[in-house]
Amino acid sequence: MATQLSLEQHLEALVRSGAAVGEAATAAGLEAKVPTCAGWDVTDLVVHQGMVQDRFWDMHELLFHRQQALEDSDLRGYAAQLGLDVAAFDRDRASTAVAERIRRDVDSGLASGQVLGAPTLFIDGVVHRGGYDPPALLAALAP
Repeated sequence: MATQLSLEQHLEALVRSGAAVGEAATAAGLEAKVPTCAGWDVTDLVVHQGMVQDRFWDMHELLFHRQQALEDSDLRGYAAQLGLDVAAFDRDRASTAVAERIRRDVDSGLASGQVLGAPTLFIDGVVHRGGYDPPALLAALAP
């Protein structure tokens, strides 16, 4: 059963899950292993979540609304619109380290056998196949 989220619902769910990740990271410590991401510790996860230039969620929202405009010139324009250092943005996109992180994310998802596309949400190490509406997510997160 496919569920269509509004942008507001999507962002609310991401804010809640981000807060939960932050709480779990604090409780586990930076050296703790992340069972859903082979080879990762909490430090890797926090870096990934914060990503480049502290504008991850702003860029996420722009891309969410512009899914049909993702050419190189579009992406550079979005970076400029957000006030990013476009030269650093270009370096990051061409970076071997960033490419390796993306490859590691993809490989980890494929190795799990559970990631069939994006987005894929894991809750307590188990893939969530339910709805993405707030009541469904809250029910999945309930103890």
